[in-house]
Amino acid sequence: MAGEGSVHGGHRARIKARYLRDGLDTFDDHNALELLLCYAIPRQDVNELAHELINAFGSLHGVFEAEFGNLVKVKGVGENTALLIRLVMDMNRRCLISKASSQKDIEFKDSGQVGEYFRPFFYGEKEERVYVASIDSQLKLIRCHRLFDGSVNSAAVSTRKIVETALADRATFVIMAHNHPTGLAVPSYEDKETTVRIAKALKSVEIKLLDHFVIAGSEYVSMRDAGFFTLI
Repeated sequence: MAGEGSVHGGHRARIKARYLRDGLDTFDDHNALELLLCYAIPRQDVNELAHELINAFGSLHGVFEAEFGNLVKVKGVGENTALLIRLVMDMNRRCLISKASSQKDIEFKDSGQVGEYFRPFFYGEKEERVYVASIDSQLKLIRCHRLFDGSVNSAAVSTRKIVETALADRATFVIMAHNHPTGLAVPSYEDKETTVRIAKALKSVEIKLLDHFVIAGSEYVSMRDAGFFTLI
């Protein structure tokens, strides 16, 4: 057993040294996953498990998008391993959000800039989320809130809560964004109806809904650019 452990230890040391020397881009997908698995399963050869995970979920990206419950169904994957895998995707999203949010004096004048700001909030998300950004009179961000989980046209999306949030932030304008995790970045009929309802509610307290973004993967659509706001 000692000899087996030393063999695995030597292999792990070589993988880590290679990463520090050459970076992760020089790795095959299964080798990159193997390196990560070393930290969840410290005393076992995880090369075969890395192959099994990629085969089970179709790709490296598929592994990191897999649900916790599906990960632990793979032989050799315990709760700690599944947790580490899930944490990678979620931590990556948090880092992207942190980077977007750390920009100083973001001006929400250009739809391309606004879309790029919102896109990281939905990275890797499999469920629908609704974000509302409060904007001041100079078109600068005051605060961005994740207000709802679920479809933008569901009962969970409270117009009153959006209005109360904007008032609490002393916003002059509001921009909304939500995602279509399994669809296209195209506003649905329900998206449009909800946008009209929220725009009218905000207008009643002298706050203007500037735009509503629909995001799917790396794509996004500004409903204002698409001409919908001319109807409001």
